Amino acid sequence: MEFKNILVPIDFSKYSAPAVAAAVKLAKPFRCNITLAHVFIYWPDMFSEPQTQTAYHDFFEKKKKDVLKELEKYMIDYSEDDISVNYIVLQSGSAADCLQEYIETHHYDVVILGKQGQTNRESIGQGSVTESLVRSVKTPVYSVPLTENLETVKRVLVPIDFSQYSEYAIEHALFFARKYNARLTLLHVIEQEQYPYHDASAESLCEIDRYLGDMITNNLQQLVADQDGKEFVDTCIVKEGIAYKEIIAYVKAHSIDLMIIPTHGVTDLEYLLLGSTAEKVIRWAPCPTLSLQLRD
Repeated sequence: MEFKNILVPIDFSKYSAPAVAAAVKLAKPFRCNITLAHVFIYWPDMFSEPQTQTAYHDFFEKKKKDVLKELEKYMIDYSEDDISVNYIVLQSGSAADCLQEYIETHHYDVVILGKQGQTNRESIGQGSVTESLVRSVKTPVYSVPLTENLETVKRVLVPIDFSQYSEYAIEHALFFARKYNARLTLLHVIEQEQYPYHDASAESLCEIDRYLGDMITNNLQQLVADQDGKEFVDTCIVKEGIAYKEIIAYVKAHSIDLMIIPTHGVTDLEYLLLGSTAEKVIRWAPCPTLSLQLRD
């Protein structure tokens, strides 16, 4: 695993700067190429009366110049001697669709976005484009909150559901652990309704089966037993409850610096439903999250 080409979609909101800063920090150890991408949104109702093709072309060229000036400011602020920063301006009626198509036809190792952006239809932010890209692209998506601080990655959390996607997430987590000398925590949340002996009246499945917690902990340990970098795994935690709530609570209680989570879990169907565990975690986690889809 390596990072050589990074894409950073930006909308010039306050959430764009942390995303660019995160890209620069991530790029330094790898001498990456960073591409800043802005999608210019064109809607027919932006004009009060029918416009000719020439008039629209002139309008777009003027807006493009304004965008390029803003992009150049980012390049001046964040360019490093060993990092190549360039930019591209795209045009579409949908930022999400435009970026998805662009990512699918170009090779990037990771896409970095701010966790929130503007609330209007041009937004690159959380609740719109970020979540759409998390669902649709196979390129890893790194979601950055305003408080991002990649230089202090010391605690990495990996939620585990024992699917093949979890193993893929562990591979990435071990990579980050070796790079930043970070400590890893593997977390599995027991959701009662997923177990065949679920009893709605029981407060804890671990009370019904006293060996359940130890069995899951052992299974977590086995996931990394033969992995290069297993010494970076500090803790294997088992919780009970609603998965996304328990994951978010753990992040807050233990000051997690980075969470790595697969966006497909036990069933692909569950993921397709808006509000899946992965989506809720990515949306509300106070730390940066790296979401992964399993590659073919």
